Amino acid sequence: MFSETGVVKYCYTIVTALLILIYSRLLRRINGQIKLILFYLQDEEEPKDEAFSPDGGYIPRIIFMDPSGKIHPEIINEKGNPNYKYFYTSADQVIQGMKVAQEKLTGDAFKKKHFGDEL
Repeated sequence: MFSETGVVKYCYTIVTALLILIYSRLLRRINGQIKLILFYLQDEEEPKDEAFSPDGGYIPRIIFMDPSGKIHPEIINEKGNPNYKYFYTSADQVIQGMKVAQEKLTGDAFKKKHFGDEL
């Protein structure tokens, strides 16, 4: 649906269903190579912290966090609209973002940088 300003209004039920469908297909497509957890929040559940909307509060948007819960705004949709850095228009774009997130936010390099010798 379009509002009077021409901006798309998303139905949360449809967005949720699409996200679940895309995520389940992505998991099959990447065959367990990427280990990430999906969080879906509706407007009233979304944290008020500006870190969760680094370039605006548009929906839907995908933001990656590391295992400690820190948001990494540098992980963006490189092939997307520069005005909406966290909006992904295809499964391939989401997979690329997931791969970048996994590379930067997991593994030995991440653990050493963030946890040092605690492990």
